[in-house]
Amino acid sequence: MPSLVVAAAAVAGLWFEQAGAITPPAAADKSDTIQQDVKYIWPTTTWSVPLTTPTNGGKSLLDASLVERLADMGEKAFDTYVNDILPKELEADSQFAREFAASDATRINAGFSRWQKRVYSDLKKVPLIELSWDGSPIPKYKKVNYKWQELYDSREYKSLRFQIERLTGMYLNNLGKGDDQTRRRFRTFIWVEVFRQADSMRPHVHTGAHTAGVFFSRYSSDEGAQKFAFEDPRGINPPFGKTHNHQPQQGELLIFPSWASHFVTPHPMNSTNVFFNFVCWPPDGAPELDWEDDTTGDYVYTKQLNIKRPKDRGTQASGTVKTDRRTEL
Repeated sequence: MPSLVVAAAAVAGLWFEQAGAITPPAAADKSDTIQQDVKYIWPTTTWSVPLTTPTNGGKSLLDASLVERLADMGEKAFDTYVNDILPKELEADSQFAREFAASDATRINAGFSRWQKRVYSDLKKVPLIELSWDGSPIPKYKKVNYKWQELYDSREYKSLRFQIERLTGMYLNNLGKGDDQTRRRFRTFIWVEVFRQADSMRPHVHTGAHTAGVFFSRYSSDEGAQKFAFEDPRGINPPFGKTHNHQPQQGELLIFPSWASHFVTPHPMNSTNVFFNFVCWPPDGAPELDWEDDTTGDYVYTKQLNIKRPKDRGTQASGTVKTDRRTEL
């Protein structure tokens, strides 16, 4: 049975509960009810965590001023890429220049992400093949600087990565039904996308990782604002082929399976949105991930309902019992 997109909401702080969990009423008369098990097979389970919202103790998981500095660093690097690095890439690579000219509103962020992959690969000694989601090349051009120490050496980056890995571990433990409550370790790649008016990101996936996600460090939330959307994993044929639009909030962290196809709708306003995307691999990278043990793909969401037994309206000649169609299973 294919499933609907099932979202699990996380509450800021040190504890979380899954949205939609249904507890049978304590006062229900079990003798007058039938227990029904409902299972969603292969659900797309997401966690939404407000990192900058204070908890009951008055503290947030990330300070709002730290998040603002992160957004500033991301936007500054994006402008440097557009004004200085991108022209050099277009001049050095005629094929890339042709593809860029024929591409859509995704092209600048796609190029910026490609540059960040090379920066991360050089810094962390990660094979480029693990960073190429679609198998496309990640070249290195002469006269182009592939360093971003302002981000990687910053306290802001380390704080964000700590929360990403901590919450991703909790997310996976939750889907694993508590079988593994040990502190998980990850290899985590974080990259920035900056959206100005009319910018968007086409549908894509990040297969080969435990999880993917995005942190909305700067976001304009006016009416009709930019959306983060998921494509229906059940395929395009009716009655499926749906799109689930997530309404972001500034300071929110969203975690989801890396295989979930997602995209960003065009930004309709004259403002700047700054998103920090991420993927979390096992410590030794994608080759260590066993698809048969993929927690996000093996998860089955189950709930129980107590349904009142239908009233006996008499016995037919065949010996069957008439039931009310409105209450029968």
